[in-house]
Amino acid sequence: MKINKRQIAPLLILAYWMFYVVQQAVNSGSAHEIGITLATIEYCTTPGSIVVIPSLLVWLWVVRSKHQPGSEDDPKVIMSAALRLEASGDVTAAIAKYEDVMRRFPGTEAARDAEVSIRSLKAKIG
Repeated sequence: MKINKRQIAPLLILAYWMFYVVQQAVNSGSAHEIGITLATIEYCTTPGSIVVIPSLLVWLWVVRSKHQPGSEDDPKVIMSAALRLEASGDVTAAIAKYEDVMRRFPGTEAARDAEVSIRSLKAKIG
């Protein structure tokens, strides 16, 4: 799994939060794994933890779901849709999809491929 830059912030905050919580458990006198685990769980039910942890998890989920392969944020998905449109004969809609790739993902291989496809389609239709 490739980690997106936007995913690093919630991961770091969550790691820091867990380190802080475990440290609180150790400071409260817990010395063995079960005591640390129980104290950590107890501390995670404080109002701050009840707000912070779910918020971080939601943030991580949203960021991750926006960048999943197969979503509309994936240039491969848009290129596939354009190819299907092109194969079905809807050249205008295919060109619009290719232009969308070029606009949203400039400088990428997908944008270069889209540009080539647009030139090819325009040459075919005159």
